[in-house]
Amino acid sequence: DYFQTLEELGAAAYLGQAGNIQNKDLLTAAVSIHNVEGQHAAVLADLVGKPVSPAFAEAKTMDEVVAAITPILSTAPADWPMTGRGGRRRSMAPSNRPF
Repeated sequence: DYFQTLEELGAAAYLGQAGNIQNKDLLTAAVSIHNVEGQHAAVLADLVGKPVSPAFAEAKTMDEVVAAITPILSTAPADWPMTGRGGRRRSMAPSNRPF
């Protein structure tokens, strides 16, 4: 359930930012990644017995994704490899976002 939620959020994040990507090559890559994230979410949903998300993906804004992911990441074990530059754990607080 945990990983399925992460995959759904990943797909929603890529879709939510697609309209902001001006470079055609980057947009192509982002849409491709969005598709794979959606496939991962569908497989994981099936494995945990959840219904697969609707045919039309839901886009989320950056703020929506950060709000949804922060509680999830804050409960992750300290030894999980969620590090930023220099090996420091990242906070997802708005002042620490890398974007």
